[in-house]
Amino acid sequence: MAIERYGIVNSPGRPVMSLGLACDDWVTVCATAPDRTTGVADQTKQVLDLLEQYLIEAGTSRTRVLSAMVWLRDIADYETMNDVWNSWVDPTRPPVRSCVQAQMARSEIAVEIRIIAAR
Repeated sequence: MAIERYGIVNSPGRPVMSLGLACDDWVTVCATAPDRTTGVADQTKQVLDLLEQYLIEAGTSRTRVLSAMVWLRDIADYETMNDVWNSWVDPTRPPVRSCVQAQMARSEIAVEIRIIAAR
């Protein structure tokens, strides 16, 4: 069983981790926005673009997302994030999704999303 890794992070002051892993028929990826100077709508779009890129690299797509976990810095941003999410997700195959407010590791992070998809 080979595990493929995507977006390995290994830099000073940061945890050593993979942003995505694929094993057999499963892929899991997690991301925050690279440009954190923008609001929640733009950060959500950036995150979803990154997740889609990792899914494509792993041989799957957003149409095969099974579940998603969304962390928001401020739950008041839920509707704004949700509008961006709804324009990205396949409406005929929406995944199971949870969304919670969380104290983020860095104050400028507005949203973090982790998804699990089938290959």
